[in-house]
Parts: sequence; C-alpha cells; structure tokens
Amino acid sequence: KWEKEGYSDSQSFQTVIHPDQMYTGNGKVKLTSISESNGYDEEVVLWNELTPEINVKVNAPKEGLYQIHIDYYALPGKITSVERGLQINNKYPYFESRRLVFPRLWANESEQSQRDELGNEVFSKQVEKSEWQSAQLTDASYLNDQPLKFHLKQGSNEIKLLYMRE
Repeated sequence: KWEKEGYSDSQSFQTVIHPDQMYTGNGKVKLTSISESNGYDEEVVLWNELTPEINVKVNAPKEGLYQIHIDYYALPGKITSVERGLQINNKYPYFESRRLVFPRLWANESEQSQRDELGNEVFSKQVEKSEWQSAQLTDASYLNDQPLKFHLKQGSNEIKLLYMRE
C-alpha cells in the first residue's frame, strides 16, 4: 500500500529501544533485575496478562517504511505461542498488525528412538526450551513470507504493543 504511495524502505536506520525506555498507560513498566533476566544483559520487562500494553517512542529520521525486530523470552509453562498486537500512533496500520505471533521453542525430550507397545517407531515427547529469541515481525497467517513493514512519519512516533494471549 505505502510503496504505491511513494514511501520507501528505510533500511539504513536502526535504533535499539531498551526496557527502561518502555512505559504503560499508567507510567513506567516494571523491570526485573539482571540476575532474574534469564541471561539477558540488562533489566527486562516481565510482560504477562497484568500489563495490557507496552509503549515506546521512536524518533524516525525520515518518513518511510521500517521493519521491527523484537527480543523476547516466552514465559514457560504454556502451550500456545505468544500473541501480541501492534499500533502505531494509536492505530492498527493494517489487519496483520492485530495479531503478531512469537513462537515457542520445542525440542525432543530424548534423542533415542522411541517405540510403542507394537514396536513401531514413534515421535519423541516434546519439551519446551526456554531461551531468548529475536524475531522480525511477520504475517501470522503466513500469506506473506516477507517481514512486515510499518509506516513511520518523520519525527516522534508512538508504538504500542498490545497483550493478546500467551
């Protein structure tokens, strides 16, 4: 849509938003200590259903299309992927931004072949692996395999991440 309107990719611009720059509708987000950050090198946000949104301000050097990468750690003990929504300047830029999926990591419980009571080879039980991941925001329906691009105006933009489910 925006490319047809003449906006181009702004691939040369990169910025890092640190957790202490994030805020909710009620003020600053609650940060966990580095010792409780599961190996991340700074304080992190523990984001669960008690925090419906997290906001950040991004100062874009020029109007254009930007990709967003997010580091995340899926809280263990759930089965479904982490789901969030994203608004820019209080609007969903398009339908796909209403549901962004951050997958969990799974691994075989055992590397040895498993057999059922009839001697047939069966899949090993899956166990969740909890570790930090980095993901580009993509279409959750997988209809488009390219990272999503978000139109930012020049100057200050508010990005709001919305808790959907986990």
